[in-house]
Amino acid sequence: RPTSKRWPEPFFQFRRAFAGQLAANSLLQYVFTVAERSPQRFVMLKRNGQVLSPDFRVTYTTQGFVDNPEVPFRLTPNVKALLGEAYCDGRFIPAIAMIAAAIIENGGEFDSILRLLMRDDIVAWYSKSQARSDSKTQELERQLSERVAKNVSILQSRIAECAPSRKAKQDEPIDKRVRDLCEAASDPEKLAMKGTVYHAWL
Repeated sequence: RPTSKRWPEPFFQFRRAFAGQLAANSLLQYVFTVAERSPQRFVMLKRNGQVLSPDFRVTYTTQGFVDNPEVPFRLTPNVKALLGEAYCDGRFIPAIAMIAAAIIENGGEFDSILRLLMRDDIVAWYSKSQARSDSKTQELERQLSERVAKNVSILQSRIAECAPSRKAKQDEPIDKRVRDLCEAASDPEKLAMKGTVYHAWL
């Protein structure tokens, strides 16, 4: 770790910023089921710790509902080592919970945004294999309205479960669900089952 020894303060600031950025990105990966975060789709800037997500796409089941992968977001051994134990437990996990809580608190503003995003995305997903006229696209939107509503409900439920819970048992942390997701994301057995292009060892 020569970088941390030679420039401790910049490395500290990088880790701090990276933990917050990764938390927001990981929450979105889980909520929208953006599962295939291979290295080329997981970009971080060394200058400021910012995390970018090119090719950010929702994963659907064959029925058009948001999928539920076993690995919720990319938290491979090297990513976790870069965070460090202190920042993983002290910033990354709490940040996911706090961001989720902020979204829930302003749920009225986000509801229409989620519906618009999911409507446009699923219509594009259904019609990508064939050209459609405007009238056929409108008919498709009407047919898919129930699935859009169901998908929005799934997204809202995932955000809510990541927020700190007041109903947590006395011996459980209020961010238990986020900690469970982190365990699933870094579980060796689950990572070993990922495809080669995922580069689960990185």
